[in-house]
Amino acid sequence: MATRSRYFQPATLATPQQSLPPPPQQSTCCKRSRSPASIGPPTSKRRSLSSTPLESQYSALKAANPDALIMMECGYVYRFFGEDASVVAGCLQMRASMRGNLLTCSFPVFRWRVHLERLVQDGHKVALVKQHEPSQGRFEREVAAVYSHGTLMLSEVSEENTEERHLLFLDERQISGGKFVVAAVMLEVLTGGMYWDWWEEDIGRSTLAAVLRRQPVVEAYAPRDIGSRSLQLLSTLDLHLCDRTHWNQGTGVSALLDWLAGSRAVPNPHPHPSMIQQLMDLDPGVRGCLAMACKVCHKFGLLEAVRGAVPQRLLVPAGQIDISPTTMEALDWEPYLQSLDCTVLRAGRVMLRRWLGSPLNNAARIRDRQEAVEELLRSKRTLSQIRHRLALLADLPRLLAHARHGRCSGLGLVKLVDSLERIRSWPTLDKVESRELTELLLALRKGTPDCSQILAQIDREALEAQDSVAGLVATEHVFCEVHAARVAVTEVECELDDRLVVLRRSTGIENLQLWRQGTESCLVQTDTDTAVPGGWVLVGSTQKTKRWKVPELTRGAHELRWRKAQLADAAAAGWSDLQLGLVREFGESIQLTAEKVSQLDCLQSLATVSGQPGWCKPQFYESDSCSIELLAGRHPVLEARIAPRQYVPNDITLKRGQTCVVISGANMGGKSSLMRMVCLLTAMAHTGVRVPAAKLRIGGVLDAILARMPLTDSQSYGSSFLAEMSEVRSVVCGATERSLVALDEVGRGTSTHDGAAIADSLLHHFTQSKNSPLLVFSTHYGSLTTLEQSHVRRMTMAYHHPCLPGDKLVFLYKLVNGEANESDSFGLHVAALAGLPHDCLTQAKSKCDEAKRGAIKLQVVRAIVDAASTNCHDDVAKLCALHRSLCTRARD
Repeated sequence: MATRSRYFQPATLATPQQSLPPPPQQSTCCKRSRSPASIGPPTSKRRSLSSTPLESQYSALKAANPDALIMMECGYVYRFFGEDASVVAGCLQMRASMRGNLLTCSFPVFRWRVHLERLVQDGHKVALVKQHEPSQGRFEREVAAVYSHGTLMLSEVSEENTEERHLLFLDERQISGGKFVVAAVMLEVLTGGMYWDWWEEDIGRSTLAAVLRRQPVVEAYAPRDIGSRSLQLLSTLDLHLCDRTHWNQGTGVSALLDWLAGSRAVPNPHPHPSMIQQLMDLDPGVRGCLAMACKVCHKFGLLEAVRGAVPQRLLVPAGQIDISPTTMEALDWEPYLQSLDCTVLRAGRVMLRRWLGSPLNNAARIRDRQEAVEELLRSKRTLSQIRHRLALLADLPRLLAHARHGRCSGLGLVKLVDSLERIRSWPTLDKVESRELTELLLALRKGTPDCSQILAQIDREALEAQDSVAGLVATEHVFCEVHAARVAVTEVECELDDRLVVLRRSTGIENLQLWRQGTESCLVQTDTDTAVPGGWVLVGSTQKTKRWKVPELTRGAHELRWRKAQLADAAAAGWSDLQLGLVREFGESIQLTAEKVSQLDCLQSLATVSGQPGWCKPQFYESDSCSIELLAGRHPVLEARIAPRQYVPNDITLKRGQTCVVISGANMGGKSSLMRMVCLLTAMAHTGVRVPAAKLRIGGVLDAILARMPLTDSQSYGSSFLAEMSEVRSVVCGATERSLVALDEVGRGTSTHDGAAIADSLLHHFTQSKNSPLLVFSTHYGSLTTLEQSHVRRMTMAYHHPCLPGDKLVFLYKLVNGEANESDSFGLHVAALAGLPHDCLTQAKSKCDEAKRGAIKLQVVRAIVDAASTNCHDDVAKLCALHRSLCTRARD
């Protein structure tokens, strides 16, 4: 997919005298466009014409928004002109033709949402231009909104679409030692979420790559001088490269204080000192990204949508276990999240992913959450009631963000208030003993605001009939401008009715009726055989009626259209004021209620998952050093994919004096799955959920889970071994005595001697350190499985070796004490299962046998030398005879 890199240019004011900018030398193509043959000017020559008023308006709007497609409302259609028409025709497979001086294409107004979404998904920025009919003169047009892939609020396209789209603002700087500090700010316009963080990166940007794989980022902004590695990772997104001046941190602080501290929804001209201190404590790169985010949100009209957001850390929130994005990649995190997701609401699903990705590292909080989950498990009725009540609620964070921005539809506002009223009217559940659950339900019952007065200002029946203008209940004191506009429309309609009565008398046509549909209110309808005056113009007809344009009613119809346009504008302003008033008075309370509802959804999801047979409650106990004792543990994802009771459980113990387990065994024996199981069950225990095991006891509380497994190789490094070593470095630097570390087959990407040396040094580093972490280490190197260290336990994955011809190799997937021979990796067996050609397998087996014999002879020679050095003549004679026998067998 081709990259569409564009350069950010702030909006500037344009005058009508500005002319259309010259088209570029090469047409800008959309990502999935195919140019139809109909695009292009006609072959016949056209004489040069002066610009029409519509073309002049387009020229001014295009000059003000040169990087956007201008989508102009013209009557019943939206129209594109010039180079924009060529691009849109290719994307939407439409016909473009010359009209006046410019190429043009169009589509009906009622299809604007569908085509707008297609254009922004293809990577284009679209400026939506609305028309306004004045009382006199030509139509006036102005930009109502600007959309891009990351800023399009999908509620404007579909109320039911809840797809998340994140905007990423990224910056980086180089520090000593060839390392980099990456700063990032991420915005989610669907709910107004904001995340920021900064971290030290390696040369391959492994953490950034993992973040981009985890988060639904669709659009990114970065400085033009960003590093090539980061640019390569961002190339798959809709990327905007901007001048470094837009990341100016000095001008960003004052703008950010205004942005974060106050808004027209919640005025607060004096920022709190703690907010100023929090902002100054941020990394300079984050402040620059926030300054750029402020400018972009201002351009796209999204300041209010994200102004009330509570910023959160992108990677490791305070008081939670550190599970880095690279560790999540190694543990195959996405299937794990899906297996534990039984949430009802979208917001609950988002919070559950945060809970699982950042487990608790406080024993008291873990116990409180465990008690809440256990209480819901004991009372199936309570759990069922909670799930039923949650299913009746709307997406509160999304609707609140839209209301804060003034873009919530009338029905959306009704759903928001109805959901709050349902929460307020929740009956008291059965006796609840859990402290966390009790506080949560009490906060929902007492903290949910009473917004019922909002419903008194809304006409539900009109909204259900898709009439947002009539959806507001306006009086002389409430929405007075809407009321005055309605009175004016009624007066004009009455005047038209009076003129129609006069027209009936003057023409003698008693069955004369006004035909009203859309904006056509000046047509008169008669029977087909009715004679009419000569000045009437026939506009349309059916089998029984004819419709005429009457000069006597034209002026009144024009005034009616103008009055209705004024009413629509007043109603839109009324809806915006109603939403902003709701946010001003109840916004903070609604946000807290939405968070509590999401927490309740997460608790019921954990309880629903914990109800599976064979799952146990993890036990935490106080200890000076961390320890893990796991009995009959099972992988939560793999167990669900295989037949019942077919999964082979395993035991493992990591404790003081035995903090390291070195696992060896054959390929496909289950080593990697076992290591992932240990990490995932430990993370689940710290989340407060039951685990698939017979018993899990954890001494102390962990502070990090770090893993490196050869699941995928990052292409951003240019070298798979460099990627491996960079990720191992992150694990080594981040490990503490309260960390769980899992390293799988370290050193596999280089020569045997180098790989074994690196693996041995890493194992020695972890085991000889005073603050050694809990370590699970798998390897195929035989030299590591024979280490004589008291606190290193050697284990292997059991298998049944074929003894007789015709026997098959059987993997038992059971972890047992002992070590496997380096020659028992059964790589040829795996190659045969993969379908390698027979001749390749035969030659490989021959080479393997030859290498094994050579290794044995080398061992014998070394033994002879050692025996000779100790004057053991009998042993030397026996070893020499063995050596001659091996040489004779090799020749045969």
